Amino acid sequence: IPNAADSTVDIKYKVKEAFTLRGEGSLAIGRSLTDIMGGFNISINNFSIGNLGSILQGKFPGGEAQTCVIKLEKRYKSYFNALFQFSEPWLWGKKPQELYLSAKISLDEGQSSIGGRIGTGTKLTSWGEDVTLKYGLNYTLHMYEDHDLLENGIDTEEGVLHDCTAHISLARDSTDSPIYPREGSKLDVHVTATPPWSLLFDQGSGGSSKVDLK
Repeated sequence: IPNAADSTVDIKYKVKEAFTLRGEGSLAIGRSLTDIMGGFNISINNFSIGNLGSILQGKFPGGEAQTCVIKLEKRYKSYFNALFQFSEPWLWGKKPQELYLSAKISLDEGQSSIGGRIGTGTKLTSWGEDVTLKYGLNYTLHMYEDHDLLENGIDTEEGVLHDCTAHISLARDSTDSPIYPREGSKLDVHVTATPPWSLLFDQGSGGSSKVDLK
């Protein structure tokens, strides 16, 4: 677009993020076989669950800015860890309404855990384009079997623990650059709360969280 007043030309163009698929592997070797540990990560950026059928046509299912991460870690016989993360920045397709999901499982000698997280976030446009409200729920189930949870070498524990928390945050980011900001500020106020299990459940019932010392 030429501007005769100052002898300049404005160029307008559209930028579209490309679909990317990246895989990473790692291997660590210690003094013995029990110290060998391997890992594998897969990261998918700007893909679309709704376009998964395009794989049959030889096309990448991209175009909706969704992200997905899968991480796997394994040690010889004892430790195993798996993590899955998914995010959708345009939940309803009309305004920036983020949805994020994650699931994790961890297995080790004497202890294991499985849990997940779900949450959403949105920009409060009435307060400005740089104000974001996020809230969500986390839950993890921990299971112990003759495990030294206190790490004192004396008491071992077995049972289950329920870890459930709700969180909400209000953030404002007015910086001009996410990497090397020259002006602006960041402010984040968040609250994390645990439900009052002692009021919701009887401590003597089977539904309560319980760990026995032996």
